[in-house]
Amino acid sequence: GEICGVVATSRDITDLQLAQEMLRHQANQERAVNNMIKLMQPFEMESTLPLALKDISLLLEAAHGAIARYEAEIQSWLHIAEHRVNDSLPTCLGLPLLDAENPVADTLKQGQVICIDDSTALTDQTHRQLAKLFPGAWLVVPLQINGRLWGSLTLKKLKPTWPPEAVGLSLRIAHQFAIGIHQSELLQAAQAAFQK
Repeated sequence: GEICGVVATSRDITDLQLAQEMLRHQANQERAVNNMIKLMQPFEMESTLPLALKDISLLLEAAHGAIARYEAEIQSWLHIAEHRVNDSLPTCLGLPLLDAENPVADTLKQGQVICIDDSTALTDQTHRQLAKLFPGAWLVVPLQINGRLWGSLTLKKLKPTWPPEAVGLSLRIAHQFAIGIHQSELLQAAQAAFQK
């Protein structure tokens, strides 16, 4: 036997590698969502919300995450929980936002998600001031309980856009937050009734 030729076969596996990476990424997201759901059982807002905000901020590469509660009686939003990637970032805790001339609040009341690629482009007075504190891209998701607006989940990052999968994932997580918040409120009401 003399070698009279060589046959070689090659195959481009780039698409396969991309698909595998996408599946790994989706599996990591599912794991993170499941961890957040476990974290919220039993749900105590004061201790659980900051931990859950930390998880979602890490998952979606946000520098800041916050939960604001809508106070319909006084037409105001009050930030009750937050996560900051580092302590040098400004805090929004206790920061009230009024409904008056607030297009973001109007959109949230319609149950819509808001993606803002550049917060400095906002034109209303309230959000121009917020954009100075929190520049970059914002993702604001309504938190609804039994069809009523309870508040919002806001994520902020310096990168200019939120990919579509971040919007879908934030909606799923906001839904889980709303369930946990509702359970917490029901538990608090039952405990108060029991103490009477």
